[in-house]
Amino acid sequence: RGKHFAEAAEIYSEQMLLSTDWATTRNAFVNHLMAGNQDAAGVAARWFIKRVGSSADPFWSAEVVRVAVTLPGVVDNDNRQTLLERARAADEDWRGVLVAAIYYRLGQADRAEALGEDHAGKPEMKAIASMWLRDQGRNSDAARIQREVEQWIADSPEVNNNGLIPDTFLANKAIV
Repeated sequence: RGKHFAEAAEIYSEQMLLSTDWATTRNAFVNHLMAGNQDAAGVAARWFIKRVGSSADPFWSAEVVRVAVTLPGVVDNDNRQTLLERARAADEDWRGVLVAAIYYRLGQADRAEALGEDHAGKPEMKAIASMWLRDQGRNSDAARIQREVEQWIADSPEVNNNGLIPDTFLANKAIV
């Protein structure tokens, strides 16, 4: 399975450099991440931030923040302001959790309280919420949310691509 992600990542990376299509850059990030190419995924994520950084579109604003907070080390002081602006341009029901995720990735867990809120309709943010809860010493809550994430991936064909997510993805806590 990883071979398919690696092949797709290579194709999307080439297209990412030639295209102005934001989805292509996001897809390069996802495929590199799934293939285990964390360095290349980080490059694609930073490229995505630069490309989408000034968009006021609520969907793409939320999408760029979701990409940025997925991989440790992508959110930094250089792109902090851009990402906070994008989080605030997202749909209102996403703003709080996106801003909190940015602060969490910046190492400011005290400004990430919104990650502890209910995430109905935002299952993709539960993994980072689980990490925040664990950091707060709320281990049983963190474990419960992690199980919900694992179940969401297992039950969602649109997320799991009919089983194409490598089994090692869920076991590899280092990437979330």
